[in-house]
Amino acid sequence: MAQDALNSSSNTKATSLMFKLSCKMSQGGFLEQLHQLCGISKYEYNFVHLPWKQLAIVNFTSTAICDHCFQVMKQAAGAPGVCVANLQAGLHQGLAANLAYFCAKCCQQSDYKTLPMILVNGKEVPLGLAC
Repeated sequence: MAQDALNSSSNTKATSLMFKLSCKMSQGGFLEQLHQLCGISKYEYNFVHLPWKQLAIVNFTSTAICDHCFQVMKQAAGAPGVCVANLQAGLHQGLAANLAYFCAKCCQQSDYKTLPMILVNGKEVPLGLAC
């Protein structure tokens, strides 16, 4: 359903995207590319998780920003210097749903490198406070 919402340019409901990466990236490297290509800042997303080096999950603060990034990154995917191979709507939409999924499935097994970054008004919040 969220994927269908992204594919039609009107009435989008998705706030979360999953990015399949063609090269290994750090969280910082991925965010730098996202900022550069989409022209956004850290105030426009509130959840970033790279559960492994070739997958990134981002929840945006609005459906409009999510749709904008989807359109830009879909066009840029696979271009030289762009490590995004493909993207689609996230399985979980919204900050609360992404946090709930992560806390239910991953907290017990995660080390520091695989923890998501949670932001409130552009400032990082410790995962313990967010869950």
